[in-house]
Amino acid sequence: METEIAGSDADGFGVRVIDHNGDLHEISMDWDGNVTNHGQDVYPLDASERTDEQERLMQQVRVRAEYAAHAHFEDEEIIEDPAWLPGEIERAMEVIRTLPTETFAEHFREYYDAVRDHTGERIDDDVQSVDRVRKHIYISADNEFVDSSETSIQYTDTSGETRVTVESATDPPSADRFVVTLPPLTIERDDFEFPESFQALVVSNLMCQIRDIYLNMGEEPPTEYQVEGIGKTTTLHDGLVSRPDG
Repeated sequence: METEIAGSDADGFGVRVIDHNGDLHEISMDWDGNVTNHGQDVYPLDASERTDEQERLMQQVRVRAEYAAHAHFEDEEIIEDPAWLPGEIERAMEVIRTLPTETFAEHFREYYDAVRDHTGERIDDDVQSVDRVRKHIYISADNEFVDSSETSIQYTDTSGETRVTVESATDPPSADRFVVTLPPLTIERDDFEFPESFQALVVSNLMCQIRDIYLNMGEEPPTEYQVEGIGKTTTLHDGLVSRPDG
């Protein structure tokens, strides 16, 4: 997609986006990154009247506008979550890649064991399926590993409800939060060495998240991130994630 900053004032800014079909979208946003207007004359104005594919494209256009604005207005944090900024995830990748083996093992042994658990034996509930296993990692502004969170397991219970074992975590001050997110995996101890091989898998997960950030906004990832592997849980690249009311 092609983007152009259309101007700014105290209330916000505008971004023009040409989508993959060659159609013009004029996006207005406030300084918190909220879309205040999405002008276009191709698709139905009411989201409920759009097809899933049309709504997916509309959402991708808004995401692309958000990233264009974040890159242009360098003094503003249009996108506040570093876990959705490729350059920030690159910092986390390098920190985890160079983390001493002993430190990695201390923080990720429980996570490794949870990823290997397909049955939900470590969950105090009736489990239909284990869906994702997550751990937050915290990186300082000067690229030092600060800490990691408790492992959280997302699962579906026998009534079909999605649940997590850890609802929230207390973030340490002055550190950026990133997330490692993997589905349960079949890992044989004999052919998958912990911690070294698993450390490489965590780095790969972060790399694939960068790939998915580009795909989420309808862009081709840079060559170095055109890789196979497990990244973000869901993206617009895979199909419509949700409608505005859900």
